[in-house]
Amino acid sequence: TSPSSAVPLIGRALVLMNGGRHDEAARLLERGAEAVDERDRAALQALRGWALQKAGMAAESERVLGSVADGEGAPAELAAALLGNSGRR
Repeated sequence: TSPSSAVPLIGRALVLMNGGRHDEAARLLERGAEAVDERDRAALQALRGWALQKAGMAAESERVLGSVADGEGAPAELAAALLGNSGRR
């Protein structure tokens, strides 16, 4: 099967996060990562790292965000900024 767009998945995750269900959003993004186009995975992982951060899962959040921050482009910049908010980098 061909990879799908990350947009619907990101939308659902943001709705969950807006409702304070950060842990559910993180699980949704983790499960959906393999189904989306590879070009969208870094953005998905950056959002997952933020959801983990908001859920209070600091170590996992830093691991996920650190791997994204090592890349390039907007997802890497977002991840680096979020790491700055968690006291790292």
